[in-house]
Amino acid sequence: PVAQELLEAASLDDPQAAPDARELNFGAYRAAYMVTMLKLAGGDTQATDAVKNTAKAFSEHSEAAESDIPARLRHKLAPYQKRGTGWILSLYEGRMGGILADEMGLGKTVQVIAALSAAKKRDGTMQSLIVTPTSLIYHWLAEFKRFDNNLTIRLVSGMREERRREIAEIAADPAVDVVLTSYPLLRRDIELIRSMPFRFAILDEAQYVKNAQSIGAVAVKEIDAQVRIALTGTPMENHMGELWSIFD
Repeated sequence: PVAQELLEAASLDDPQAAPDARELNFGAYRAAYMVTMLKLAGGDTQATDAVKNTAKAFSEHSEAAESDIPARLRHKLAPYQKRGTGWILSLYEGRMGGILADEMGLGKTVQVIAALSAAKKRDGTMQSLIVTPTSLIYHWLAEFKRFDNNLTIRLVSGMREERRREIAEIAADPAVDVVLTSYPLLRRDIELIRSMPFRFAILDEAQYVKNAQSIGAVAVKEIDAQVRIALTGTPMENHMGELWSIFD
């Protein structure tokens, strides 16, 4: 029944094709699931390598993804942190987003740092953006220094003109691995940041965007990133719309 629903929801690329040879388009998050459901239903399917890789990433992610974590970091991670990092890297493999909702103190920050380092090790340097409450900016800087000082970090701060210069310099510097900014500054600088392509967009304390109508929530959704990760250990307090906003 689920497979049938997805079939009915899919669009036909070629209406002139024979009834028994149809090509269907799905979002990445549905594609691997659809292939799995059709196989279970006994359907004969052909999938692109991208779909196969996505399905493989989520079914076999642990060992393969964890092996990309640099050795200097791997021995610092607890087993559950290695699994969490592997899950983030599986999302990266499938170019999908997710929510890492470990409780406070369980090391969401270090799992992100390990994933950023692993992605750089595998695919080279590309900038990632981390958005955090103002009070946690220097915590992130300290954690990068503690766990992986090999990543090049740039902090966006200061008055508006100073930030404009910093953002222009960062955009032109291929050596930068991570850009750190705060929610208040992102709201003010989104016109400059929206044109920058990122590998990861990381939202720390993602309950800051629980109101879907807020300026901050609208701003973060304009970030151009291959993968979007929300970090939050805070339960929803009011209604399901808050959880929806973070997923969105």
